[in-house]
Amino acid sequence: MNFHQTDKFPVLFKNAPVFLLCCLWLVMVVAVNPVGDFPLNDDWSYGETVRILIEEGRFHLTGWVSMPLIAQVGWGALFCLPTGFSFTSLRLSTLVLGLAGVITVYMLLRECSASRNEALFGAALLAVNPLYLNLSNTFMTDVPFLATAMLALLSLIRGIRSGKTAYLWTGVFFSVLATMIRQLGLVVPLSFAVGYLLRNGVNGRNLLKAFAPLAVTVAALLAYETFIKSTIGLPDLYHLKSGLLVRSLLSFEPALILTTAQYLGELLVYLGLFLLPFTFVSPGRHEMRSPPGEQMIFPVIAISLAGAITALLAGLGILMPLQGNILHRAGLGPVRLYDVATLGLRHPATLPETTWLIITFLGITGIIRFVLFFLLPGKKLTNDIGSGRREKWLIWMLVSACLIYAVPICITGFFDRYILFMVPLVAMLLVLLRRNTGLDRAPVIPVTSILLLFAIGGFSVAGTHDYLAWNRARWLGLAELTEGKGIPAELIDGGFEFNGLYAYDAGFTPVTGPDGHELSWWWVRRADYIISMGPVPGYAEVARYPFPRWLPPGEGTVFVQHRQEKVY
Repeated sequence: MNFHQTDKFPVLFKNAPVFLLCCLWLVMVVAVNPVGDFPLNDDWSYGETVRILIEEGRFHLTGWVSMPLIAQVGWGALFCLPTGFSFTSLRLSTLVLGLAGVITVYMLLRECSASRNEALFGAALLAVNPLYLNLSNTFMTDVPFLATAMLALLSLIRGIRSGKTAYLWTGVFFSVLATMIRQLGLVVPLSFAVGYLLRNGVNGRNLLKAFAPLAVTVAALLAYETFIKSTIGLPDLYHLKSGLLVRSLLSFEPALILTTAQYLGELLVYLGLFLLPFTFVSPGRHEMRSPPGEQMIFPVIAISLAGAITALLAGLGILMPLQGNILHRAGLGPVRLYDVATLGLRHPATLPETTWLIITFLGITGIIRFVLFFLLPGKKLTNDIGSGRREKWLIWMLVSACLIYAVPICITGFFDRYILFMVPLVAMLLVLLRRNTGLDRAPVIPVTSILLLFAIGGFSVAGTHDYLAWNRARWLGLAELTEGKGIPAELIDGGFEFNGLYAYDAGFTPVTGPDGHELSWWWVRRADYIISMGPVPGYAEVARYPFPRWLPPGEGTVFVQHRQEKVY
């Protein structure tokens, strides 16, 4: 069963793909149930900035911030104005941008000559991405950054094609917004310069036009940093990543090559996994044009090679997830609680090892398919770079964006969520590479891709639902301790988000208890009470808060526990 793509979309109205994407997003959001006035991951820090702005009328950044953030703070504040500050309102602000990002990616794929069905599938694949859906239900910077950066990219691509100044200025506006969320927003105007010069040629006038968006964006970033430094002061972690990058390059060591290569390999496996369904949608010309017997060669090579690499990695104990933060062995969303993150107890129900073996295999298969079916036939890209008909300038613009973004994070290290920005870029490249190797303009969406889409979506919804559910239970327990029993926050290890919100201290040094037991690093000085996912030696259960769990199905429990020994 194949779903053939044509430009005549078989629906009742022209904007059906956007409508379907909105419906998909709404269904997933309702299933996840993102309601709850509590922070998630690092967004306690970002939310605190919005709260102070709303309630005190001043701009303040905590020390736990390494990016400009101001554009996201302004956006979140708009959603808090009607009813006052709450993390639920902030979550809603990100969900709106999450949908905007999905629709923008659909439009970008259309700009790359993808048919409506192909673009719809690519955008839906981003929507169901486990990292994207999970982060859309937080106030983290990843989704707002991606949405604004994709809007900038869309406007600048249209500006290059049409030559209209309005598109270019719109692109500059969104480039500045993206950079005012994360410094890496500079990637967009940098890649624009590459695309513009390849399309229009290199001369004095074109050089000025090509680098004007970058100059404006850099000027805005420097002006912001100068203002913040001279008023409230830059956060303690603001230059953490940039400083690490500069130090790594200046004090170059051979080991840097190995670690960078390792990070690059991990990044590719994640991209291979997230885009595997799309590699089936966009087959290489060997699959399309070769005799039936030869068509089996490349799939056999891909599966055999992926199986061999997966077996080797499994023997070394290296399986997905390869990088931490959002995707982990127990599902989605970090579990930064004393028993799990500090003591290393395996209290959350984890997925079977076989599951991660299969996921690793799929990720490696995805990247091998990309190499065999797209990069090898793509050798024609070295010819006629300036060809307007084939628009190879756009391919190189996207390639440059991927490289400019990937190099710094592979040198300094990254969380899995950093990879999200590259997912739509590589999806666009898949479409363009197929177009530029003379393939049929009406590819097919096989059942394999549809099934993978639903499988990824089911995992994403279930994992994100569980993340919100156990956090609701956790904060019920914390509310009972602090408000019901009057226990001071400084006596509680309520997890990273709780102690960050109520006890953050830039000069804090991790504490070891008098009896030698280890305390959590997240600003915990005393742990008379803890929140945990299971029993902890030395603590007795005070209360338990059950929550519905979908992955795996059942009932989970969050425990409130009290230390039995007087050691402080």
